[in-house]
Amino acid sequence: MGQIFAQANRRGLHCSNIATFAAGGRSIQALAALDLIRTTRKEKLPKGFSYPVGAEVISQALAGVPQFHLASITFVWKDTFWASRYQERIRSAGAINIFEVNLDLWKDWRIFVHAVPAAHSQSAREQLSISLPSLAAILRRTPSEPEHFRWSATYDLAGCSLAISS
Repeated sequence: MGQIFAQANRRGLHCSNIATFAAGGRSIQALAALDLIRTTRKEKLPKGFSYPVGAEVISQALAGVPQFHLASITFVWKDTFWASRYQERIRSAGAINIFEVNLDLWKDWRIFVHAVPAAHSQSAREQLSISLPSLAAILRRTPSEPEHFRWSATYDLAGCSLAISS
């Protein structure tokens, strides 16, 4: 088993989903390599916060979209530069942007994931995971070189609900 992981790591593959299955009366272990969207940065989170989804969930949901290998993921704990503005929205149970996909000025596909208070992580994760296939469908229909692109998911802390905008 260790050799399988070592071979995959040497090839630069990200490994997940080790499955054991029976074939011809013998137990065989297989490794399904998952191609992940590149992560450019992942900020350390303050206590009490978590990211709603990780690179594996995003990569699985967006597998097969034309922009897959052009995209990168950045995990940034707050959705704005100003920590005081972000903390005020948290204290007042306001809405926070938890996920966005942009085509920037340099024509790079950028995915940003922002943290949620830990008490909301399961709800945000479930709702965002359900919404990611619709993002994949939109990306499949998007021209290869669009002028602009923006898709975002905003989580309302008071209502525990997710709103999508594009």
